[in-house]
Formats: sequence, structure tokens, C-alpha cells
Amino acid sequence: MKKYRGQFSVRAMCRVLEVSSSGFYDWLGRKESASSRSNRVLLLEIKAVYKKSKRRYGSPRVYHQLRKNDRVACSRNRVARLMRKNGIQAARKRRFKVTTDSDHSAPVAQNILDRQFDVECTDAAWCADLTYIWTGEGWLYLAIILDLFSRRILGWSAKRTMARSIVLEALGPRAAATAATARPRASQRSREPVCQP
Repeated sequence: MKKYRGQFSVRAMCRVLEVSSSGFYDWLGRKESASSRSNRVLLLEIKAVYKKSKRRYGSPRVYHQLRKNDRVACSRNRVARLMRKNGIQAARKRRFKVTTDSDHSAPVAQNILDRQFDVECTDAAWCADLTYIWTGEGWLYLAIILDLFSRRILGWSAKRTMARSIVLEALGPRAAATAATARPRASQRSREPVCQP
């Protein structure tokens, strides 16, 4: 309320927040309590240790560093509470995810492209890739199908699991339709050369 006194009337803010205006003015005139002042000082120390650790330390390690350096007297729970209240948390290390399984019984497709990425017409060669992205909710797998001539994405799919269906969905209706219509139609007004079968 103190911050927004210039924009809104105190009476209106008190009515919305369901507090008395006399209570607000009483709070405004009070000095900072000893515990509040102590928490403010401790928070500065916590932020210093956290920054020095390159944001890697959580509350247990921050607490141990504070105790080790005899900076301030505090409890582990108090450090954890202040860190939680101010959104300070350890940066988690990403887990290593194995995605390549070379030891399988599935057939392996022949490499007919053989790294010849310069294509002279559209739909002559497609390229596909499957990658994974770390998100706050876990790994996200992304499959993309790309036409090498136009560099257009023909299809893509994203899933939480790396299942075979992700590639089939990336091929999807657009890619399937493009494969079915390799020969240009009279109504097609494309400036790109299309390979004849």
C-alpha cells in the first residue's frame, strides 16, 4: 500500500484489502522490528554466499557456509525459510540422458543420401532429426522433417517420450501429401523446380 499511495487513495486500498486505515498508518509509523532487521541482514549474507557459489548451493550448503565463516548466528530452518520466501534455490545439474541405442534388432536404413546435401529440386531429398530439450517439466523430444532444397519444415512432432510414433507424426499429413504428389499439377504455382519421377 505504501508503494501505491501515489496512484490510489489509502481509503480505497484499505477497503479492497480489508484492513483498517488506522492500522495502516500505525504500521507506517512503526520502526523496523529487531527480527525483521536481523532477517534483512541475514538475507544479504545468504545472497552473498549464494552468488559466490554460482547459484549452486541450496539451503543446507548456504547454512554450513554461514556457520563455517561465523558470519551470523542462525538456524538451518531460518535460512531455508528466507531462501524459499525470496525465491533463492540451487540450480540443478541436468541429468545425462542416453538417447542412442546402437545395440538393437531393428533394421537400419541404408544411407542413400551419403552427405550430398545440395539438391536441385524440391522433394528430391528430405532430412530428419530427432533431438531432446530439457524443460522445467522434464525432457521433451522433438522430431523434424526438412526438405533439403527449400529448407522448409515439412512436419514436426514433440512428445515427452522418445517413441517410434514421434517420427510417424512428424511425417504427418503434410509430408505424406508431399510424397504422394511429387509430380507438379497444372494448378500448382510454385517457382521451385520439382523433380520428375
